[in-house]
Amino acid sequence: MVIKNCVPITEVHDRTYLDSHLVLLVLRGRFSLKLGTHEAEVRENEIVLLPRNTAVEYHKHGDLGPDRRLEYWMFFLTDELLAELAEKVPHVAPSAVRALPEPRPVSPRLVSYLESLRPYFDEPGAMDAPLIRLKILELLFNLAAVDGGLLGQLYDRPGPSGKAFVQLMEQNVSTGLSLGELAVLAGRSISSFKRDFQAVFHTAPAHWFREQNIRKAQGLLQGTNLSVTDIGLRVGFESTAHFSRVFRQSTGQSPLQFRRQVGP
Repeated sequence: MVIKNCVPITEVHDRTYLDSHLVLLVLRGRFSLKLGTHEAEVRENEIVLLPRNTAVEYHKHGDLGPDRRLEYWMFFLTDELLAELAEKVPHVAPSAVRALPEPRPVSPRLVSYLESLRPYFDEPGAMDAPLIRLKILELLFNLAAVDGGLLGQLYDRPGPSGKAFVQLMEQNVSTGLSLGELAVLAGRSISSFKRDFQAVFHTAPAHWFREQNIRKAQGLLQGTNLSVTDIGLRVGFESTAHFSRVFRQSTGQSPLQFRRQVGP
């Protein structure tokens, strides 16, 4: 799938879970990306490749022009396309994967490629499925020619274990991912994920994540003047009532009672 967007915008903040590999090219404005504790800024004329099974928090910013324009392209990549590319371009092979790949400049070659796509988006119905597939393959060939190792980051690799597994869980404490999404993120089935989680943390996932969120909330109650509602949202609770109920179950106090006791 290909998404092209060019709109006036001040700032948009949201979060998404990628179940497909994503190539993001920013031509105007910028994207601020966050994965756990890892952050990256994708600025004008920069590209970043994000592997699937990734929870990403993002801010969209318009440029500094009078119309605050944001222009970007998104290409979602399938396993079939990557497999076809690997057959035809032998030097593209799995490589070490950063938690959040670093943005890189968009080459003149890629700029020309994007310009070749514009007419298809200006003509409704001009982009059918076979043509989309060919144009995305063309993108992948261009990327492989520029940096095959960069594309290699998108090929499947074993799920994290040991310290890497712990770090992955800690990065996603407050992302609100479901058990199934966490299992996919860790490269495991749900049953294997629960078994491995129990072996590492000696408790069930739901209990561990709840306690981590409560611990983070205690730090915010003690060290900031944020409202109870804002703190609850920051640590992954959708309502103040739910946050207060779970906080009391864990600590024996309401959030306000805890704050009065320890002080901001």
